[in-house]
Amino acid sequence: MILIALIAPSWCQQPPEYPVRYELIFPSLLLGRSSWSLVRLTNTSNVSKSARVEAYCGKGQALPLQRNWRVMPGASQNVRIEFDSQYPQLCWVRIEARSRSEPVLQASARLEQVDGNKLMDFPLYVSLIERTKYWLSPGDAVSNQRLYFLNLSNKATTLEVCSVNAQPTCSADHSKPTRATVEPRQSIVLTIGKLQKRELSISSAPFVPSVIGLLRPEAPTTREFSSQSSIRFDEPVQ
Repeated sequence: MILIALIAPSWCQQPPEYPVRYELIFPSLLLGRSSWSLVRLTNTSNVSKSARVEAYCGKGQALPLQRNWRVMPGASQNVRIEFDSQYPQLCWVRIEARSRSEPVLQASARLEQVDGNKLMDFPLYVSLIERTKYWLSPGDAVSNQRLYFLNLSNKATTLEVCSVNAQPTCSADHSKPTRATVEPRQSIVLTIGKLQKRELSISSAPFVPSVIGLLRPEAPTTREFSSQSSIRFDEPVQ
């Protein structure tokens, strides 16, 4: 699945002041016994750089994995993220790093899934961290879609979703909302039906930093192995 932003972000990019701290979020991972994620940290500078990698599943459960990584100059480091569950769980990954100079540590990620003798490779993308109380999106863009919401904070929040005509929130528009409690570090998916009004209103209380968007399917890159081949599960497939 690929996450599509509800509203395209716009900002004035300023040159960073070092040292700089940055945070990357890879959302909407389905992890289980037949699927795992690979995060690749790449250091193109001439000094060593460090990063912290965290992963959470289900209702915000932290996965047991090595969190602190140091990448030597000109080197890369693969971080394998697994969740031993019979049924796939919705998960996400956070990468935090600090840099005193350019270039900063780079990160990429992908999801790999085994189906019989096929290995499917899904690219993962960094998502924008939202820091706003409510969102509006045109009804024709979100009708009959799946809405993804990730609570990045350490406190629970209540999500309100409804369709509106003239006002930005459900209460202001006198619209009956659908409510869902989202626990700390939990992500949820809501199915949006056919809207009866012009726009979709989404709000959270209390305010929490979050990731929000629409889930859309994306075709994977598939590799098929013969009966004489073997797939090793203890190291990344190259």
